[in-house]
Amino acid sequence: SPIFLISTTTALGATSTALTIDSQGRVGIGTPSPTHPLSVRGVSYFDGNVGIGTTTQTAGHSFVVDGGETRPLFVRRTSDTTNAYSLLKLRRETTGIATDGIGGDIEIDIETADGTFLAAAEITAILDSVASSNADLRLSLMRGGTGGIEMLRIKGATGNVGIGTTSPYTKLSVEGASA
Repeated sequence: SPIFLISTTTALGATSTALTIDSQGRVGIGTPSPTHPLSVRGVSYFDGNVGIGTTTQTAGHSFVVDGGETRPLFVRRTSDTTNAYSLLKLRRETTGIATDGIGGDIEIDIETADGTFLAAAEITAILDSVASSNADLRLSLMRGGTGGIEMLRIKGATGNVGIGTTSPYTKLSVEGASA
């Protein structure tokens, strides 16, 4: 139950909640029943830097989300309350130490007619070699219901582009059967 409440009333007598603080210390803005330490309902505007999961703001970054080493950032449908699937995931894949083959990716999911989600595409930056500090860019797509099939790779060390190969040896390397 609220221990502090600010509400507004229109000329016609309609009341809306502007600010609530409940007995558990939860603050609600635009909601009479906050469910989290800070619950905001309605359109929000921030002038300045916003940080989620961090108390340190980095110069030049207006929105910072720090999910730690293993928690990705998800963009999800607002009506999807029972599904753990997302429309977009931003993820940093690391062991905590720079090693060959680690990186981060953007995953794009699609929703099927029955409401399930499939990983449709993934763009990944991969550390090719710690010693040389080169990173590759990989594009993976879903094919035949299987996700994560690498279709294209750009080598950071050479700029070579590979289609159907993870090791392009010329500026454009195409491998596999042509149609």
